[in-house]
Amino acid sequence: CGNPASRVEVNYYSGLQSLPRTVEQTILRLAHAKMPTEPCGCDVTQRLWKRDRRIPDVLTKLRLECPFGMSDGAWTAWRFTQTMKLVRAGTEIIR
Repeated sequence: CGNPASRVEVNYYSGLQSLPRTVEQTILRLAHAKMPTEPCGCDVTQRLWKRDRRIPDVLTKLRLECPFGMSDGAWTAWRFTQTMKLVRAGTEIIR
């Protein structure tokens, strides 16, 4: 460890040719939240990983019920997905 990654593979399929920056950041924050071990690399990467893995000492009921997890990165990603949600005739559709 201590060397920059030589390769990163991300599998993502979407109808968009390019992702908006907010979507990229949301995916990154959720990925950090799910990464069990600290990444190798620069201080910035490690600082962002720690930020997204942090679980607050006090959690709201909504936060406790977050299906992505309780960490800050998971909560941020969940909130973002809820802004993309459509509701039609009582059925929720995520676009």
